[in-house]
Formats: sequence, structure tokens, C-alpha cells
Amino acid sequence: MGIDYKQFKLNPDGSKSQKFRLTHNQSFEASIGMSVNTGTKREELDPLFYRGCLSRSLHYIISLRKRFPQTRILVGKSDIKSAYRRVSLNGETAAKCIMMCEQYGLMSLRLTFGGSPCPNEWCIFSEICTDLANDIFHCQDWQPHLFQSPH
Repeated sequence: MGIDYKQFKLNPDGSKSQKFRLTHNQSFEASIGMSVNTGTKREELDPLFYRGCLSRSLHYIISLRKRFPQTRILVGKSDIKSAYRRVSLNGETAAKCIMMCEQYGLMSLRLTFGGSPCPNEWCIFSEICTDLANDIFHCQDWQPHLFQSPH
């Protein structure tokens, strides 16, 4: 466990201030001689799809341009603030990812930076969110003026 390099955040008034992000070195071999990342069975993880996102996006844009040469193509990207903190670990996984610091154990109940299974878990979560957003957008019964997020 350690503090990541210096990062900056924007304050409400537009000024920048320094922030620190706690990271978890889950490649560190603890007293049992094995790290969390070493113990991860990568072949059993669900596949990671967003790895080639830029390449897939460019191919898709080229495909759209060929089919619709006169139509505007709009693309958007969202950055979800504190994304990993929004996905809970199940109890069994959380127990396997306990980090020891001297005589204290730190159990994370959310996805951690530094944990090798976490990108795959995030991929599943983000695919579900994307599919749900697309389904709602294409739903004939959805009335955005009646059903809006309170946020």
C-alpha cells in the first residue's frame, strides 16, 4: 500500500490543488510468500473488452462513414468520477484481497487500483451500464421529459 504520485484536482473556483490517491500494491508478496495478484487465476477472469477501445472506435467510425457518407458522426466519451469506488467486491473476493500493514489487515470493499482482477470486473460493470443506457435510449416507451435522473 502506498501513496501514488502527485495529482491535481480542480476546485469549484477553478483553481488547482494537490491531491493524493491511495493505491494498493497487490503485487507485494506478504509473509505467506504470495501476493494477491500472483494468486489471481487470470484464465478464469471474464474477458477484458475495453482494451482495444480506440482501435474499435476508429474502425466503427470508418464503417459508418462508408455507409453514410453525408451524415454527421457524433462521438462522446465519459469519465466516471471515482469509477472503481462504485463497484463493490463480493465477500469472498474482498477476503482474498486483504492487505496486511504490520499487524493490521486492510479489507477493501470496492475495486482497488493495483488489483489484477479489477479491470476485468470494471469491464463487466461498464458493459452493463452501456447496454442499459443504449436500451433505454432505443425504448419506444421511454419519455425523457417524464423520467429524469434526480442528479
